Amino acid sequence: MAALVWVVTARNFFKSIVLSLSASLIVIGHLAAQEPTQTTSPNYICKDRPKDVAEPPDRSPAPVKDYRGKEASSPSAGEIAGKPPCPDGQVPFPVERYAPKGNPFFSGTAVDVPYNYADSWASAGGSIPLFDGAGVVTNVENPAVSSLSGTHSLFEVSVQGGEGNGNIVEIGWIVNAGDSGPHLFVFHWINWAQTCYNGCGWVQWSTTIYPGMSLTPGSQTYMGYVFYKGSWWGWYADQWVGYFPGSIWPSGFSKASLTQWFGEVYETDPTPATDMGDGHRANEDAAARFWYPCDVNAAQWVCWINPTPSTQQPEAPWYTILNVGGSTLRYGGPGGSSGVGVNP
Repeated sequence: MAALVWVVTARNFFKSIVLSLSASLIVIGHLAAQEPTQTTSPNYICKDRPKDVAEPPDRSPAPVKDYRGKEASSPSAGEIAGKPPCPDGQVPFPVERYAPKGNPFFSGTAVDVPYNYADSWASAGGSIPLFDGAGVVTNVENPAVSSLSGTHSLFEVSVQGGEGNGNIVEIGWIVNAGDSGPHLFVFHWINWAQTCYNGCGWVQWSTTIYPGMSLTPGSQTYMGYVFYKGSWWGWYADQWVGYFPGSIWPSGFSKASLTQWFGEVYETDPTPATDMGDGHRANEDAAARFWYPCDVNAAQWVCWINPTPSTQQPEAPWYTILNVGGSTLRYGGPGGSSGVGVNP
């Protein structure tokens, strides 16, 4: 009889353990369900969209128009308007990246060595109203890039204001040493102080387009920035991507007095072997190009084409730029052979 009691007691004890474990698993499962799901990749982390995130403009980016008011065609999202990489309700927050970024033209100092630029620009002043942003249409290229650490080749539009035009927002495509192809990037400066790529205050909005994402070489895009309700909203492929809050700039930054559109190469070899654009110089028909460099008037909701922006290039023209008319500019070049003292 005692043995029977022991068996019953043991069974009850075992049953109580199972029930206890089951209850614990239920609690643990419940707690796990409350945790936000985070999916990671080398370039983004899936997170819930913050409740206090700003809303983008309730319309598409400002259309490109010429001085007569005739609207020019700009590319749509095309092949990158696909399936979002994150679960429903979440957005791909880009991973911050710290890497070299030099002072381009008009930084108040000489262009930083070892940077090279092929640059076009427009300034506002005198009777010209300040700009509310800028845009451009361009092809995404896949330049050959040296394997030297930190090397990159990019194309971007830069919107600048504040003292010495040192408050800046940038958007464009970039190929870094070791990359398999081009990626979207954003960057900003605060009074000529560098920050980082794809973060340092950037607020992601789009569920499909995000800084750091791979881009298709040869694709055509319309990209830029506009100041809207207190923030600098960036667009790519004619879609809103995200924004830098205006509060990032202590001295304020809501208008632009300088806009630039340029190719940039960074390589520590004094004779850069890295391509800019598609590797052809601007005097060649096959050279990389961009169209419709334009400045935004937010009140009119238009990006006015500047058909004749000023241009600059380094004294030693590894890379060149040329206005070929029709609101089109060609830029780029193949660099030189590795080593010091090789002339272009």
